[in-house]
Amino acid sequence: MGFLRDSGLGAATPGTLTSLVDPGDLAGTDRAKRAKEASKLAEAEQRDALDRAIAETQRATAEGQGFLQPFGSVGLTGVEQAGFLTDPQAQFDFLQNNPLFQMGLDNANRQTLQSAAARGRLSSGDTLQRLNENALLTAQPLIGQQKQSIADLLNFGSGIARSQSNTALGQGSSVSNLIQDQGNVAAAGIQGRNQIQADTTANQNQLAAQIFGSFSDPALKTNIKKTGSKNGFNTYSWDWNELANKIGLSGSDTGVMADEVKAIKPEAVAIDRGFMKVNYSMIGF
Repeated sequence: MGFLRDSGLGAATPGTLTSLVDPGDLAGTDRAKRAKEASKLAEAEQRDALDRAIAETQRATAEGQGFLQPFGSVGLTGVEQAGFLTDPQAQFDFLQNNPLFQMGLDNANRQTLQSAAARGRLSSGDTLQRLNENALLTAQPLIGQQKQSIADLLNFGSGIARSQSNTALGQGSSVSNLIQDQGNVAAAGIQGRNQIQADTTANQNQLAAQIFGSFSDPALKTNIKKTGSKNGFNTYSWDWNELANKIGLSGSDTGVMADEVKAIKPEAVAIDRGFMKVNYSMIGF
């Protein structure tokens, strides 16, 4: 059975069998090594850039929220005073400690008493009623103003909270996208290196089949007879025909049919001078 066996092709190291059969890096081993190294460097650069982007996103977000922080305390003041809106006691305490209320009430009462005295009705019922009404009339605008001020603080604080929330959500989305990009970069790098390895292996297999293979093309054979099978491949005996004689093959031989091997294990078959060769070591012979 006319074929050579070899453990496989690696990088074309000078002074080795591989350097003799693959002097020009035909299998692409050296090129694949350089491509893998370049892929790793590119991936590292991309990951570093994404790390910097994540750090800058987080820094900018923290800085932006820092600008909002003082205004957040304004909204907190509104929250602390929100009870005033519905608490009569809080409203009463507010009036008691409000000099504007006291000044307004004193002025209204003075006018009421002066008017009643001029009419001789200081002790009349309508004068007493008017004095009671003065307290409500003086209190209403002050309480209304205070309620509006508290409502404004609450609205302002709500706006700041929404802004901070939107900023945080935006940061989360940005960082999430950047992390996903990191994953994509890593996956692409791994896939790229795997493809380089697969292509290199295919090139090595093809080169091995060509160099260490034996012609086994049915077109070169005559008087073909099946003799059995091995490792899932049919075995045959044959005589080399005139085409085979032209490429240096003569006499009889045994082995497999290249077309059958190609259908099962195509990487073990290569073309040399227009005819199929089989690397018998790749099919376990």
